[in-house]
Amino acid sequence: EGEGEGEGEGEEAADTPPPVPPPPPLPPPPSLPEDYEATLEARCGKEVAFRMPPTGGEGALSLEVAMNGVDFESVPLELNVYARLSLKSISPSLGPSIGGTTLQLHGDGLRDAPGLCALFVAGGRREVVEARFDAERGCAVCETPPWEMGPAGGDVIIEASLNGQEWTVSCHHFRYHECVISAVEPNFGPLAGGTEVLLRGSGLLEDGPTPRVRFTRARGEEGGEESIVVDGALCDEGISLRTPAFEDSAESFAATLAVALSNNDFVPVTLPADQSPPDTEEGGPPADDATAEGADAAPGAAAAEPARVAGAFRYEGK
Repeated sequence: EGEGEGEGEGEEAADTPPPVPPPPPLPPPPSLPEDYEATLEARCGKEVAFRMPPTGGEGALSLEVAMNGVDFESVPLELNVYARLSLKSISPSLGPSIGGTTLQLHGDGLRDAPGLCALFVAGGRREVVEARFDAERGCAVCETPPWEMGPAGGDVIIEASLNGQEWTVSCHHFRYHECVISAVEPNFGPLAGGTEVLLRGSGLLEDGPTPRVRFTRARGEEGGEESIVVDGALCDEGISLRTPAFEDSAESFAATLAVALSNNDFVPVTLPADQSPPDTEEGGPPADDATAEGADAAPGAAAAEPARVAGAFRYEGK
């Protein structure tokens, strides 16, 4: 019996696969030998310019310069060499033509460097903007510059560089858009909200994300601002939405409007100066209390229209 038990245990051990050894560590990136040397031809004047030869690795180079090939003088700063950059993706890929979109650039070889920057190019136009490296996200971050929309639209190519000279060749596209709101219909409604409003405009993105509209009011004596964001819906005429209700609102006020067609890039709504408010005698909102009091104090004076703000929606109290 003892021998049988021993044989069974041996068979079970033979059936158990041996543990898989861990994979070998990846080799470190190639580095420069300490005695790396290169002879360069340079043009002289107030500065020395030369083209870097292939180094075969990454690292920091100390430089020395000689005018006669013998008496070398040390250059006070080091020259950092790196592998070729590659831009893998950008996010977001859409933003307003006024610029200011926070753009993330992800790729191989991006790092914190004094010359880190991004290139925006379309046709013959080039814009270079400074960038910073976000170590937490592992990407470069920049702000999109304003871009004038041309006949070809707002499609631009984005590239990155660590020194402002050698650029990636990745051809990632960023699309600018330009939304122009021409009217807010109607531009007044009750404090309780729920008014159906149409923002007439052009340049809306039929294939873009859900448009959003931000209502912002000043807090008056309390100071500061309060904002509410609502989703809109694209229609043939523009953007349709329902107005939100602000809490603790007992008096009339104007809420300025801003529209975002992508991300959190809200663009203030500006309207033509000749857009007139509704006529109070034809069913429009009643005059403000201050206006009514002024009319009583000056008999015979024409009652002024309630104040209107271009690019705003006016909430009317009783």
